[in-house]
Amino acid sequence: LNRILVRLARAASDPEETGRLGEAIGEADLQPARCREVLGEVVDTLQQLRVSTLDSYFNQVATSFSLELRLPVPWQMIDDIQTAELKREAVRRVVNQGNQAVLRRLVNLLAGSDAARSVEDTLVGVVTDLHRIYRETEAGTGDKAWKWLKPPSRPGRSEIDEVVKAMENAPLPEGSSWQKAHQKAIADIDTMAWGNLVGRGLGLKIANREDPFDEAKVPAEVVSIYKQAFEVLIADVSNTLVDQTAAIHDVLEMFDAEFTRLKNESGYVEFGDITRELAAAALGDDSQRLAHRLNSG
Repeated sequence: LNRILVRLARAASDPEETGRLGEAIGEADLQPARCREVLGEVVDTLQQLRVSTLDSYFNQVATSFSLELRLPVPWQMIDDIQTAELKREAVRRVVNQGNQAVLRRLVNLLAGSDAARSVEDTLVGVVTDLHRIYRETEAGTGDKAWKWLKPPSRPGRSEIDEVVKAMENAPLPEGSSWQKAHQKAIADIDTMAWGNLVGRGLGLKIANREDPFDEAKVPAEVVSIYKQAFEVLIADVSNTLVDQTAAIHDVLEMFDAEFTRLKNESGYVEFGDITRELAAAALGDDSQRLAHRLNSG
């Protein structure tokens, strides 16, 4: 409080200090007269003035407006250990209430394969990493942030076979290293091992636009055929990513409902719950009501 009063007093009498204060608070046109006015208001209301951290202020507002903010009554701030326990219990509820075959396929999509991890462990990992992002995007755009991408059509077997055939007829320079690298690339395309295709040999060189390969320039015809393969890769991978992202959203949606229910049943609140509800309630639109409730708390 002393620092606030001293800084206002200096800004009220010294134009240089006024400029520094204006820069600090984002008011480039701040004038000494305005600083004197604010200083007078602060001094006149010292008995009502409270200096606290944002966390403390939000907690006080939440206590005073529990009903308006739809918080459980009574409520208490949840700690990290309790959060971890409730998240795992929420995941268990999601797993137990859902069709096991559907959940297994969903987890395989998220993991990218039939992972050795259990359904529960996989989902716990997902919600731990992404639940906060889900809450932020859900409040603003709903599922649009998760399902906006429209990929090209997923390639069928015939398209892959067509690229494989073109690769087999590619005019390669002489040399065993060329043939060996190219045959590996053909096998990668045939099995849709896209990471291998662009992660080694000719595929890596062409994807990175590097030349030459094995001390020889890569022919333009070969580059063109590899680019066809890359187009198939992009179509397939983008579809997989879209499916994975949609699956993650659906898991988070189910988890969020269970996690919220568990918190309400236990009377727990996260700090993020308070800030989200405060933003939605717009309590600052009625400053007199806000001040009265805080002063009476």
